[in-house]
Amino acid sequence: MSALYDRPVFTPSGNEPRGSTFLPIHGAAVAQPCSESWQTIKSMYGSEYASHVDVRGRTALHVLATTTLSHHLEIVTEMITDIIELDPSSATTFDDSGLIPLHAALMNLMPYPIINHLLACTPVTVSMEVDEDCDSVQFRGMLPFQLAAACGCSASVVNMLLRAHPIGVFGAIHTGGK
Repeated sequence: MSALYDRPVFTPSGNEPRGSTFLPIHGAAVAQPCSESWQTIKSMYGSEYASHVDVRGRTALHVLATTTLSHHLEIVTEMITDIIELDPSSATTFDDSGLIPLHAALMNLMPYPIINHLLACTPVTVSMEVDEDCDSVQFRGMLPFQLAAACGCSASVVNMLLRAHPIGVFGAIHTGGK
């Protein structure tokens, strides 16, 4: 089990305020272990490392949203729920690229069940725009439904995000999401 998640995370030399040589929750997010292993990792390291960010400012939820899904969606949705329970702010934390985990998941074309679960766990994120300092200039200021459409997400994902937006479909389109 440790071979899957106990990986050093690059830490720059000097007095870098962020980063660690061991972020087990981030490693588990990449590895997507079986449910039993995830529960063990969560119980051993969750409370201590849940709010840590890596050198790119990414929470474990960011890392999970940007990895290739290699296992069953049930495990990934379980991990999403658990990470948000451990650190509710992780869903609304912007990384150094100007993205929250929902934005990252959309840019990485995560499947509908993952986007739906992220949104169900943190509905406030449907109104969070991509940061104005986003590395991808063309996505700056976009709402999730706009980002989903621009990135080529499925129509069902775009529709779900449109319907979930608090000002409604027509108001969001008419006002440009503002």
